[in-house]
Amino acid sequence: DADLRGTDLTSSNLSEQPQGAKLSSANLSDADLSDADLRFANLTAANLSNANLSDTNFSDADLTVANLNGIQAINLKGCPASLPIGWKCENKALIQR
Repeated sequence: DADLRGTDLTSSNLSEQPQGAKLSSANLSDADLSDADLRFANLTAANLSNANLSDTNFSDADLTVANLNGIQAINLKGCPASLPIGWKCENKALIQR
């Protein structure tokens, strides 16, 4: 339940095997996560609305039921293992179906 809204996390390494950052239910709205390493991160139910996620590595991350409204997510370095219903990772971008 961390409140990280508007935080600049550009190029942050939030990956740690076998488990990444535990950010379930975190408020990351309006945050800049561009070029961040979020491999294996648990972002279940996180609020990522209006966040910049471009160039981020989401390999094996869990974004189940995350709020992705208004995100910018292009040129991804890896796709999440799971996404909210109605979202997909295609051509290195997160897009709403």
